Amino acid sequence: MSSCRDVTEKATDYLERRLTLRQRFGLLLHLLACPPCVRYVDQMKKTVKLVGAMPREKPEPEVEDKLLKAFREKAAAAKGPGEPR
Repeated sequence: MSSCRDVTEKATDYLERRLTLRQRFGLLLHLLACPPCVRYVDQMKKTVKLVGAMPREKPEPEVEDKLLKAFREKAAAAKGPGEPR
């Protein structure tokens, strides 16, 4: 049987049917005995559905460039000295 932690770690894979039969069975057994995890999985299901229904808009090129630059600078700053950038 799975634990609450397993459910939170595997909820997306469960909803997208990417678990093995054994993993799915263990998760389902846990859900039978754990109402808080049932609520969690239900919330995840709703979230995935809402996000999937959102229109996919691409930002303006200058905004996208600015975001990429900021991301790269943040990633480079997070690397320690001596690490390749």
